[in-house]
Amino acid sequence: GVLVATAVAAQRSDYSELALGAAGVGAQLINQRYGRDAELESDRYGMAYLSYAGYDPQAAISLQETFVELSGGNAPSGLEGLFASHPPSQERVDRNRETAAILPEGGLVESERYMAATSWLRERQPAYSAYDEGRTALVENRL
Repeated sequence: GVLVATAVAAQRSDYSELALGAAGVGAQLINQRYGRDAELESDRYGMAYLSYAGYDPQAAISLQETFVELSGGNAPSGLEGLFASHPPSQERVDRNRETAAILPEGGLVESERYMAATSWLRERQPAYSAYDEGRTALVENRL
């Protein structure tokens, strides 16, 4: 609604594009905050469902810790963090630890079952790597 009102109000102004751009950025910031809150809420529900289904909710913490490791522990910059649709991984780890503290301990992890079910992906990893290298060579014109 604010975007439409801004468009109508600024329609004949020399600054209409600037006004619309500023309104768009403001709307995105409002929506991004909702997205981050929703992501944290979904983590809480997901961990509760894991626990009620008999699985160990600590696995959600392990997953988020893996994401932190993969990012090299780098936190997003101020501007990047402002526009991020997901909360920083370390924030999710911390929140998941708080959630795990109020859930029953224990439950299934089933790492072996997961590894067996996904073994075919690891067997094909060399093909995926070759494909990635080929795509890079094409982009760099190294035929």
